[in-house]
Amino acid sequence: MDSARVVGDASNASSSTATYRSARASTSRPSGQRASAHARASSAESFSTGGGGRAATALWWARALAVLAAGYACVAAAKYVRENGVPDISPQRVHEMIDSAGVLGVVVYVVGFALAELLHLPALVFITAGILKWGKLTGWILSLVMAPLSCGFSFIVVRRIGGQALEKVQWKLVKRAMFHLKEKPVVTVVAIRCVLFLSPSINYALALSSISLRNFMIGSALGLVTPLTLIVLLIDHLINFYGWNRAAAAA
Repeated sequence: MDSARVVGDASNASSSTATYRSARASTSRPSGQRASAHARASSAESFSTGGGGRAATALWWARALAVLAAGYACVAAAKYVRENGVPDISPQRVHEMIDSAGVLGVVVYVVGFALAELLHLPALVFITAGILKWGKLTGWILSLVMAPLSCGFSFIVVRRIGGQALEKVQWKLVKRAMFHLKEKPVVTVVAIRCVLFLSPSINYALALSSISLRNFMIGSALGLVTPLTLIVLLIDHLINFYGWNRAAAAA
């Protein structure tokens, strides 16, 4: 009787030990899985952080190089004007420069148009030269592409130099304009472009405001479509009316 009780107690103790070990293993396994999942998440986060850091560094260097290139171009242009005077930038002269550049004529056109807004050169000169060189349709397409890009280039350079100075101005007129830019930035830029077209001072003023480059570019691209279309049609009509042609323009 006593031996049977001892055997029963031993079997109960062994079963309790087995149950305890099983429960401990079952509880330790999820914690191990959680630790492994946490380690994987930490490594993924560190990898994404490192990738984002590299992208931010690359973007910073790209912007820095753009600003340096713009600064160099401005210094070179100022030095040229000081030594040789204001260059002849009539449509005929620009057309002649594009022709003389051969296959690089497009590069001359693109660089000249890009610097036009920054250096306060008349953009209409390059629009007319493009029509003289490539015709109405191609000249119109090039102007639709290059005009917003030229404004954007001026915007980036001015913002890098001056920041968002107008955001801190307390004048009522400026504060009212800043309010409209914050509420409807794209619509505001579209309206400004339809009225003031490619005025370089607009690029300067908007660059010193709180508007983002994205909204500035979208508003400029949309707002310049109608004015550029009308101007290209008018210039093409004047070219035909006065009998201009490519040979006469280059002469």
